Amino acid sequence: MSATRRHKAFSYVLVSAVRIEDHNAAGIGVIFKDENRTTVTKISQAYGDRSIEGATYEALRIVLEEAMRLGVRSFTIYVDSPAVVAQLSQTARVPGDLLGAHLQVRALMNAVGRVSLRLAKAGRGFSARALARGARPTPRPSIQDYAPLQLRLLGDTAVA
Repeated sequence: MSATRRHKAFSYVLVSAVRIEDHNAAGIGVIFKDENRTTVTKISQAYGDRSIEGATYEALRIVLEEAMRLGVRSFTIYVDSPAVVAQLSQTARVPGDLLGAHLQVRALMNAVGRVSLRLAKAGRGFSARALARGARPTPRPSIQDYAPLQLRLLGDTAVA
């Protein structure tokens, strides 16, 4: 191994989504951490007319696209949504309105490599949740707006 060992961009990510009642929106909090538990990047954004689960899928898509951009192939994502973790673990049914986002996140997880998804013990001290609570809708998002994969349902089959 060379003396200039490449530093990994991040080792794990904390993801949360919360309802922001004052703005009729769902806020996300995403915190990228390196192997020393140092915060690398934080993202806080609010999305109008999204459910908590829809916003969680949005946050996961952001994480996975960033991993692909940086070439990070193995990491853990701690998510505080039991419903989304169960859906992605294939132990719970995916509601029809989330199917497109669900399939896109699964495809990105497969493309990235070794992504471990874990349910976070998200109490009051979960830092991603605190970050999500502070999210406010803005006319222009501070991060790239990620469009969901649009699928039509024909019977029980999704088609692009």
